[in-house]
Amino acid sequence: MTSPLERWVGWLRGRTAWWLGAISLFFVYDIARDLWLGEIDAHLFVEAAIFAACTVVLFVELRRNLLLSGRLRTADARNQRLSGEFADYVRTRFTGWNLSRSEQEIAWLVLKGFSFTEIATLRTVQEKTVRQQATSIYAKSSCGGRNEFIAHFIQDLLTAEHAAVPVEPTSASGRIPE
Repeated sequence: MTSPLERWVGWLRGRTAWWLGAISLFFVYDIARDLWLGEIDAHLFVEAAIFAACTVVLFVELRRNLLLSGRLRTADARNQRLSGEFADYVRTRFTGWNLSRSEQEIAWLVLKGFSFTEIATLRTVQEKTVRQQATSIYAKSSCGGRNEFIAHFIQDLLTAEHAAVPVEPTSASGRIPE
């Protein structure tokens, strides 16, 4: 939970370039006015120094924003690609297990974390039907239950260097996953 001050600072930070641009415009106006009126004194030099500093910070912030925007677009594209590859992998496994269309729909919802009650409501069927189809899915996939079924897909996403468990984890049933 963020405090109101943290939210305000975040809001302000997100608009740094706009604020610096507005401040710079004010100083341009004020410096031009002072020069027009012939008021060349220490005040003018202070304003010119502040204007120069604001301009430098403005360009640094704009450059940083452009770099971050580029990184964000690259990460979004990568996430889309990986999401598609994962979905293709899941569909391939479902096809390999000869899951019916109805079983595939339920398997997707199980992978997404929906409860049997929620799946039954979404599909407008009885919860017992969902449980029976889930049992069939687990049997066809050689998984002992929901957790092992989900783990079957998750374990491939984790590399040995990132996993906190041994390289060859065993399931609750004692089998080594494929």
